[in-house]
Amino acid sequence: MFNWFMTVKLYRIRKINFRLFIRSKLQYLLQQQELYNGIGERSKVTGSIIVKYKKTKEKNTGDTVLILRFINSASVLDKKLTSLHNALETILNRECSQPVSHRQYVEYSIIWKVSEIDDDIYLFENEGNKDDSN
Repeated sequence: MFNWFMTVKLYRIRKINFRLFIRSKLQYLLQQQELYNGIGERSKVTGSIIVKYKKTKEKNTGDTVLILRFINSASVLDKKLTSLHNALETILNRECSQPVSHRQYVEYSIIWKVSEIDDDIYLFENEGNKDDSN
């Protein structure tokens, strides 16, 4: 028998795990790239870059894409935002697009999950059509 409650619970756990994973990776990125202002030896954080993220599904390809927006804060840290491409690829272990700079933010798109549409299916269909035309 189908248990709807367990399915919803598993979905929520996966969603929470994704959020925790992304937050921890972004926090690590901010620390490694020094995208914060600190005071003193212990570095009490006085300001940091704000990062917003969104996971969407593309209509054309069906791929799941993670969009990261690094909000400009009119500080010295904004110069570092356009050079995060390699660091994002390394930390998230995924392919990352080149940065798109807007007036208020810098945006990166990361293909998180490739759709499961197989090209082999189309190849077999085309091969079948070639045999029928002969």
